[in-house]
Amino acid sequence: MVLTYATQYKGTMKQNGVFWTNPFYTKDEMSLQLKNFETTTSKVNDANGTPIEIKCVIVWKVRDTAKATFAVAGFESFLYTQAESALRICAALYPYESQDEAFPSLRGSKEIVSAALRRAVQDRVEKCGVEIVEANISHLTYAIEIAATMLKKQQAQAIIAAKKDIVAGAVSMVKMALE
Repeated sequence: MVLTYATQYKGTMKQNGVFWTNPFYTKDEMSLQLKNFETTTSKVNDANGTPIEIKCVIVWKVRDTAKATFAVAGFESFLYTQAESALRICAALYPYESQDEAFPSLRGSKEIVSAALRRAVQDRVEKCGVEIVEANISHLTYAIEIAATMLKKQQAQAIIAAKKDIVAGAVSMVKMALE
């Protein structure tokens, strides 16, 4: 319960039980439990300029009831907007796929991307008393207008990789035969 008197913050009751409070205090309930929501699907360009569709799930809880009540008007809508913004920015920092395993990508480096997304959202909502517990990508695809082309590209890359393995195997067999 967030207690206020004449729009001044007087405290927060976090304990369970029956308590007496000043009858002139305004009492507003605020849950401190974990909550989650899924952002809407956003169409953004990844680090390579490829259009993708992405959305994420944010797990959060209220940490500071006074900030949540007074720092922003409607902390939940503020959180949703800031999460959408952070998702768009994080998606633009990483490519959809990376040919090199050393470079993180949206598809191949889920832990790195999730940690960066969680930090980005947390930095934006720190001022409203909310703690971001998790942020994970829940939907990641190429944009519909390039999906067929990118599928062909992935198939071509798979064929090239398979041919490289076949050639490497043949070379090793010849090498063993010569030895």
